[in-house]
Amino acid sequence: MKPAPDGVAICVLGSSRAGTSLTARLLNLAGVYLGAREELLGGEARQLAGEGEAVRAKAKRSNPEGHWEHYRLMRFNEWILRRLGGNWREPPSPPPRWELSEGLAAERAEAQALLAESFDGRSLWGWKDPRNSLTLPFWRRLLPSMRCVICVRNPVDVARSLQRRDGLPLARGVELWLAYLAAALVNTSGTPRLLVRYEDYFEDPAGTAARLIRFAGCEDALSSPDAERRLTEAIDARMWRNRAGSVSPTGFGSPSAATLFRMIEPLTKAVDEDRDPADRLTASSSADAYAEDLLRHRQASAAPGT
Repeated sequence: MKPAPDGVAICVLGSSRAGTSLTARLLNLAGVYLGAREELLGGEARQLAGEGEAVRAKAKRSNPEGHWEHYRLMRFNEWILRRLGGNWREPPSPPPRWELSEGLAAERAEAQALLAESFDGRSLWGWKDPRNSLTLPFWRRLLPSMRCVICVRNPVDVARSLQRRDGLPLARGVELWLAYLAAALVNTSGTPRLLVRYEDYFEDPAGTAARLIRFAGCEDALSSPDAERRLTEAIDARMWRNRAGSVSPTGFGSPSAATLFRMIEPLTKAVDEDRDPADRLTASSSADAYAEDLLRHRQASAAPGT
């Protein structure tokens, strides 16, 4: 069996409706290989042809520019979540070090073969799926040198978008944002990572795109005005809906979401040359520790007999 592909792997994660699709599209334009066209859940949602017109129509409405997910990796993530006792709407609370289970040996081999089939020989490749936030420990065993991009958006905006797309109550949407972001922080701890704020794509398109591309190692994509223009043109302001402004998630019954959002917001900013790097490291460590406490409490609450 082929080993997992060499090259630099970029993993895009974060809650649903937080800008993961836009981020993946920008990376793709800059030269990050996301898979063959027929493997992607793109603007036409061709991969959903066998799942009914209602599913295809919903996918097209929810992201007209395309989701840019590798379809089989997305399905693999769904399988992992089911194996752990959950799904994307009901994130599981697996035991510590679940990814080391011998019971997953066959699945690790299957995932390794899938990665090799799709990305072997590519020097810079990646994939996007909000579910990566929850399943990343599994993939890190196969790809220990990956880089991660965490997409961040105001949790109230995410909740309103989920309500519009999936009919979820606002409080539930905020809970999902919290579960995904906390898991993303904990699961990327110690891994090269970049936090990108969704709103910054529209408030500073060129600067935010450039920050993302440099992190991915695609500086050549910024070498000409035409290349930079293509990147910024992909950021369509019409995509920025459900703007909460100063609305706090505390009003939706989640002071924890408000706290975590406040803690990570400085980490989404470009590094200031005058700022002490130790301060940024401390802020990052504090956010990780808070997220870990949240997940530990969630796991305890989900345990039988609690």
